[in-house]
Amino acid sequence: IPTAELNETGTFMGGFNFLPEKITPDNFDYNTWNYFVNMTFFSFLEINYKCTLIKEDYMSNKFRFSEQDRSFSAKLRLLKEGKYIPAIASGVNDPLKQGMNYFASMYGAVTKNILTKSQHKLTISLGYYHPFNSSTLQDGIFGGIRYTPAFLKQLSAMAEYDSQGFNIGLSAKIWNRLSMHIFTHKFKCISGGIRYEYTLIH
Repeated sequence: IPTAELNETGTFMGGFNFLPEKITPDNFDYNTWNYFVNMTFFSFLEINYKCTLIKEDYMSNKFRFSEQDRSFSAKLRLLKEGKYIPAIASGVNDPLKQGMNYFASMYGAVTKNILTKSQHKLTISLGYYHPFNSSTLQDGIFGGIRYTPAFLKQLSAMAEYDSQGFNIGLSAKIWNRLSMHIFTHKFKCISGGIRYEYTLIH
């Protein structure tokens, strides 16, 4: 789910994810992958571009990965988190009218970080999707919680409701700039991916 948090200004991220059949729209009857690039251009603006691989039988007698579903998204932070107030952000997914637009929506989200006396960290997010069409998989209320233990800050455990169902997952920083994650989708399948991040502008 989206949160109201943004990366440090000038941060570039890129990576890929394995997507089993059960996590994709109904007309995908195969496992696939996506890859993405993300850039935080300003302290208040983050842009993301994602491509999902699609199998087609064009010019072939068997299905193969020959097409891509392209998706663009942007997030604008409206209010930075303070000691007592949450961060507030608004975003848009798949705003261009091309193809089926399975994630075409706009959303609002609020996020608050809570640090305990023993330095355990809880991050709570809540938001709402407004769909752009009847095909979108994002519609209605979403929310989640992330727990980062004080004794292992490279690891986070997450639970969320993504407007369609409940998911749980883990993310881990395995190197200074490299992270991995694994999660369930409605407890029906397991997916995961890897991400590289680097601050281009300080």
